[in-house]
Amino acid sequence: MTATTRLARVALAVALTLATTPARAHLSEKTAASQASNLSQETPPPTTSERDLAYELGVQAEALGDLARAAAAHERAYRLTTAAEPGPRLLFLRASVAARLRADDGSAATRVHLCHAQALLRDYLADPALTPELAAEERVSLQRLEQRLAVAGAPTCATLLGATPPPAPAPATPTTTTPTTAAETPRPPPPVVATPTPTPRPAITRPLRISGAVGLGLGATGLALLAAGVVVGRRANQRGHEYCSERATACVANDPVLRDIETSGRRGDTLVRVGAVLAGLGLLAGVTLLAISARKPGPRRSALRPAGLGLAGSF
Repeated sequence: MTATTRLARVALAVALTLATTPARAHLSEKTAASQASNLSQETPPPTTSERDLAYELGVQAEALGDLARAAAAHERAYRLTTAAEPGPRLLFLRASVAARLRADDGSAATRVHLCHAQALLRDYLADPALTPELAAEERVSLQRLEQRLAVAGAPTCATLLGATPPPAPAPATPTTTTPTTAAETPRPPPPVVATPTPTPRPAITRPLRISGAVGLGLGATGLALLAAGVVVGRRANQRGHEYCSERATACVANDPVLRDIETSGRRGDTLVRVGAVLAGLGLLAGVTLLAISARKPGPRRSALRPAGLGLAGSF
């Protein structure tokens, strides 16, 4: 290879290097500009929706024991959910109905919660696009609720819903009010319907006390039989000992007097056994029933809270 050839190759390599350097620099500038454009076009992080805020308010109110406010908040979340989201919509519906059922204690004062649950279930089942799978369980819940509302002499739901509006949750966003014009007249407040005082539920302490007293009586009878059997047995032993000690000859088993004494001893043994069993069972049952009747019955409550896409219950 000559020196001329080497110089030509070196010159060619230098020319290629100088030609590709501006292209790489141009490509780097293009890539940086594209990344900057993509960053500028990214959407800001989504904010919490009004439905989510209503649901959170319901969860917090339920944790604090305010079931009426929790039911109203879950109902608001249900109203803000479209039919295109059947899963969350059904979750909010069941959470509101469960809170309403728990808020009712069987009295006339809390009957309005059952009416709110009935209206909400009817609104959900009135959707013509609802599938039979989603409507089956809620129809059963509505039937049970209507059976629970069918109480003779109780005020109707139309009266209760017209007199007692449902409590609304705290507003998530500030709302603006429009001033009332001269043509608009304020609506009069709805009439207040006096609700009767709830009647106390019948207690079951009296039957328990009577059963406990009967059990103690049976126990006392068993103790009397036990004592009588002991006395009869001791007398039979004493008679047998005296009879055999007074005879000049030895006692034999065929002696009619000894047979009578043996029969009396067996009778006493039977009385002891029967009395012991009767006394043990009677005293145990009587003391247990009296102890139960002395206890004050506490209210049993069940909790249903939304968990994921379903409901979790605790008793």
